Amino acid sequence: MFVIGIFILSSFAGSGRVALFTGVSLAVFTLIHELGHALTARFFGCRNVEISLSFLVGWASYSADRPLSRSRRMLISLMGPLVQLVTAAAVLAVLYNRWQAAVSSRSLSDAQLIFDLWGAVMWGGVLLALLNLLPLWPLDGGHLVAGLLEKIRGRDATQTMARITLVTCAAFLAVSLASRSGDWAWLRSSESQYGIAHTPQSVFDTIWSTLQGLPWVISGAWFILLFCGLGAWRTLAASRVGSPGWIKVEEAGSQVIDSRRLADPRAVEAERQGWRTSVPGPFPEPWGPSPWLRAYLRVVHGDVAQARRELESVAIDGPWVAPFASEPELAALIPLLPAPLPLGDLRSSLWLMEILSQQADGQTIGTYGNALYGEFHDVEALYLVAAGFTRLGHHDEAMGWLRRAVSERPEPQRIGTGKEFRSLHDRLDFQQLLVAARTAAR
Repeated sequence: MFVIGIFILSSFAGSGRVALFTGVSLAVFTLIHELGHALTARFFGCRNVEISLSFLVGWASYSADRPLSRSRRMLISLMGPLVQLVTAAAVLAVLYNRWQAAVSSRSLSDAQLIFDLWGAVMWGGVLLALLNLLPLWPLDGGHLVAGLLEKIRGRDATQTMARITLVTCAAFLAVSLASRSGDWAWLRSSESQYGIAHTPQSVFDTIWSTLQGLPWVISGAWFILLFCGLGAWRTLAASRVGSPGWIKVEEAGSQVIDSRRLADPRAVEAERQGWRTSVPGPFPEPWGPSPWLRAYLRVVHGDVAQARRELESVAIDGPWVAPFASEPELAALIPLLPAPLPLGDLRSSLWLMEILSQQADGQTIGTYGNALYGEFHDVEALYLVAAGFTRLGHHDEAMGWLRRAVSERPEPQRIGTGKEFRSLHDRLDFQQLLVAARTAAR
C-alpha cells in the first residue's frame, strides 16, 4: 500500500525519469522522517520503537514505562520533519554546486539530470516536511500546537486542536472552490513563488519560495484537507465516549472470562452498596468486603493509618471481589498504597492493575504494569497499561503497549469496540494494528 501511495504522489510530479526520481525521493525521505521520530524516542529511553509504512503515510510508535514530558513529546514530533528538512537541504546544497559546474561546462545532459533530481528532492524532502509542519491535526505541526495548548487547555488540548483543524480545512476548501471562479491575486502570487519547478537556486531561497507557495499547494491539495479533516472529526467523535468497564482475566490457561462472574452475585452487590452508601450490604458466607472497601471505610472514619494497613493486602487472594475501577472514591486511596506496589496472585494483581489504569498517574501505571507482566507474563497487564495511557491522553505510549499486547494475544473485538481505546481510533497506526489483530485472530 505504501508503494501504491508513492506511485500516486510521484505521478503529480511528472512522468518517466522525473516520476521515478520523485517516487524514490518520497520513499527515502519518508523513512528519514520516521527515523527522526523513532531515534529521538529511543534517545529518551522509550522501548519497542517501530516504524510502519502504509498508504500515503508512515509513522513511528514506541512504549514508555512512564508518560514522556510535554517538551519531550513535542521534540519527538518536531524531529521527524526537522531531520527530513535538514537532510534535504544538505542534498540540495550538493546538487546546487553540481548544477553550477554543469552550467559552466555547458553539459546539458548533466544539467537536465541534476534538474530532475532537484525537483525530486524538493518534493520528497522539502515540500512534505513543510506540509507536515502545518498546524493541522494529526500532522506533526498539529501535535506541536496541541503540546503548546496543553498549558492552557490541559487534556482538552487535542480536542481544541481538532476543532481548529476542522475550521481551517473548511476555510481552505472554500477558498479552493472560490478561486476557480474568482480573481484571487494573492493565491496566484503564492503559486508563482512555488519553488519546486524552478531552476536550482540557493538552498535558503528554494525553501523560502516553497514556504511562500504553501497556500496555493494546500488549496489545491484536497487530499491533505480531507485527511486532516477526517482525522480531526474522528478525534472529536472519540472524545465523547466514556471510560472503560470491567476487565477480563485469563486464568489457568482457560478461555477469557469476566472474573467477577465467579463470585456470588450477592457479594458483588454488597460490595457495591458499601461504596455507594459507606455501609456494606450483607455478605454471604464466606464472602466479605474487599481490602479496598475496608480501607475506604477507615478513611471515612478518619483512620488513615489503618487504611494503609488494609491496603497492604489488595494483592492477596481471598473471598472478596474488587470494586469497579471507575469508583471515584478510589482516587483517594491510590496515595495510600504501599510502596513498592504489591504483587500477589494473578487475579488480585490484575484487579489492582485495572484500578491503577483508571485512577493512577502514568509512571505508576507503567511501572506496575512492567512488574506484573514480568512476574506472570499475562498479556492482560499490557492491555490495561495501554488503556491507562489512553485515558491520560498519552497516545503514542498507549500504542506501543497495545502493539506488544496484540503481538502476543490479538483481541480485535476488544480493541475495535472497547470504550477504553476509542480515542485512538483516529490514528492510522491504530487502524493498521486493528487489521493485523483481525488477521491474526482468524
